[in-house]
Formats: sequence, C-alpha cells, structure tokens
Amino acid sequence: MPVVFAAGNHEFYHSSIHECLRQVREASAHPNLHFLENDVVKIGDVAFVGGTLWSDFRLFGRDPQVAMSYARSGMNDYKRIKLSKTPFLKFKPIDAFRKHIETRDFIACELRKRRGQKSVVVTHHAPSHVRLPAGFVTIRLRLATPRIWKTSFVRQGPPCGCTATFIIETITSLAQQG
Repeated sequence: MPVVFAAGNHEFYHSSIHECLRQVREASAHPNLHFLENDVVKIGDVAFVGGTLWSDFRLFGRDPQVAMSYARSGMNDYKRIKLSKTPFLKFKPIDAFRKHIETRDFIACELRKRRGQKSVVVTHHAPSHVRLPAGFVTIRLRLATPRIWKTSFVRQGPPCGCTATFIIETITSLAQQG
C-alpha cells in the first residue's frame, strides 16, 4: 500500500532541516513510501502534490514582520530547529517564510499544470483558516484547486496531532470566504 507524507515542524526538532530532508529522502527510497517536500508523486491517475507549508506569518491579518518578531522569541521552532548543521545555521522566521513561499508557489504551479486532473495536496500546515477551529488562521491560497487537501496539523485547545481533510470545491469560493 502506498504511503504519501510530508514532514511537520516537529520532525525537525533537535535536528536541521537540510540534513533531515536529505535523510528522509534517502530513507523513503522504498517504492511504496513517497515523501513530499515540494514534490509530486503520481499513483494511478491521482497526482499527490505537497510539502510542509510553513507559515507566511500573516496570522490574523497582522504585519508579517511583527509576527516574525514574536515568533522568533516565543515559538519553540526557532529554539529547537537548525536550518543546517554544516555550516551551522539557526532556523529563523524568515527561513520559514521563504520556505512557505517556495511550497506555495510549487503547489500553485503543479496544480495549474494538472488543471482538470485528479490531484490531492498533502501538507503539514493547513491552507486556509476556512474550516479550522475558531481562533486559528493560516494562509489563503489562490490557485487551481485540488478536490482534496490533506493536512496533518490542526490545533484546537491543547496541542494535538490531529488530521484534517479539506474538501475544497473551488479556490474562488475559498478565497472569497477568507
């Protein structure tokens, strides 16, 4: 049975993003394991597109620079994750923002190429505040839409490792609701 997955932020705790991604890619060389970090895998007639989808720091409509400043001092991600071990580079909010843009643009491009085809987007972080528990906002994507968007991070109350599936009819309605 094929397994398609994307890393979450906690997978990088006490490690580095660059080295961890390399190790996971090597370990997922098994024909039924498909790791997505700005990647696509086609299984049958369905394209799985995805990656972690870090934050763009536009939570609650705030200025991203202000949100990054708070994140730098208050979020464990920026205390427990390195960008690289060799050379040593600390993971900073601007790195998460850049990775968000890379993944967002990758997903948008791949979905445009596959317009009218069966596509499933797999990310760790959610694509929109629509259908999330009250009080949580993430990004709003405006791109060609998959029918299903699978995400593994939705937090309600205390931290939890929940899984949510976003059934998205059209990105236009998603963007208009946000």
